[in-house]
Amino acid sequence: IDDDRSGFLSREELRFTLHLMNLTNISRECLEVVIDLVDNDGDGQINHNEFANAISAKDPLALLGKGPRAVSFQG
Repeated sequence: IDDDRSGFLSREELRFTLHLMNLTNISRECLEVVIDLVDNDGDGQINHNEFANAISAKDPLALLGKGPRAVSFQG
């Protein structure tokens, strides 16, 4: 998953990972929202702890409002 071995998942690495999981129709906008939900430290990347917390969350909606940046859905 971490192709460049940086210890983080970039947006493109996350997109590739989702593609491997047959989630190929995810728009860039949706990917940005996912990253914002998971990226607790606001650095624009997903570190190991953030990824582990996201995939093990019993309630993914509980990720809303955590960390320094909150994501708001409008629509």
